[in-house]
Amino acid sequence: MQTKKEESVPSVRSLSISAICHATEDPEKVIECLRSFLPPELATKAHPTVRTLEGHYGNPIKIISIEFTKREARTVASFILKDVTVADSELVRSPEDFLEGSKIYLRFSKFEALSGRRRLDRGSDTIKVVVQISGYIKGMDFRGLLAGLGISERGQF
Repeated sequence: MQTKKEESVPSVRSLSISAICHATEDPEKVIECLRSFLPPELATKAHPTVRTLEGHYGNPIKIISIEFTKREARTVASFILKDVTVADSELVRSPEDFLEGSKIYLRFSKFEALSGRRRLDRGSDTIKVVVQISGYIKGMDFRGLLAGLGISERGQF
């Protein structure tokens, strides 16, 4: 007999895309980078949130983020993951680096995004994507999780 938790089908609850904008960077270009991670129909209506903080040396730092929930979050997750290349397939080789609890954490090169490309990156100056999953995911492999979420992978892994 399965428990209620085990019967729960995983789904995308929310998704956030964020990046740090340093004092030497143009905030509009960083916002443009974030919007490049969105399908065209959502990019135009996305409203970025900008928080200004103070860095260690008193320099201004902005954190720019865009949040989505439910259906829009799933659409954005699918849009982002469909272009992850074979070169980025480390995502499947070591998914434990990207999964924590019920969240998928992805970091993409901000530099590559400025050129219109999405490339996973482990650096510090990145665009961070956090996908919050609801439902029971313990023990699922990454491909199974993507399939359960209804996110297409286009066979690139």
